[in-house]
Amino acid sequence: MTTNTANKIRGEGIIHYRVINDKQKLFIEMTHNDQNGHYSPETVSVDDIESCLCDDLTSRVFRNVFVSKSNNNAGFLTAILLAEKLLVPVGGNAFHYAPTDRWDEWKLSMLPKSKKGAENANTK
Repeated sequence: MTTNTANKIRGEGIIHYRVINDKQKLFIEMTHNDQNGHYSPETVSVDDIESCLCDDLTSRVFRNVFVSKSNNNAGFLTAILLAEKLLVPVGGNAFHYAPTDRWDEWKLSMLPKSKKGAENANTK
């Protein structure tokens, strides 16, 4: 498990989160908000997040990965993905994003060391 923080996209404040691996899958969970704004401390599958990716997206595409319908969840998740360098702003618009090419590398870096060795052995 990895814990980290991300700057909010709008306004001031920091979102605290953790990346959890269960040896098979990765999950992201928001754990704390330093400022105003409700969020749901749900555990969200990285696979579900990836299924939402497209070349030009806004935070709204992530709404469906949450059970709770808090309006802040998708924006806070976008801030987390930006902090992890998995999304970048596009087109000069601060609220449009594209996925980076780091997803596979990032996921591999979050796996336990024994799983990393098995992944690397399978690619040789």
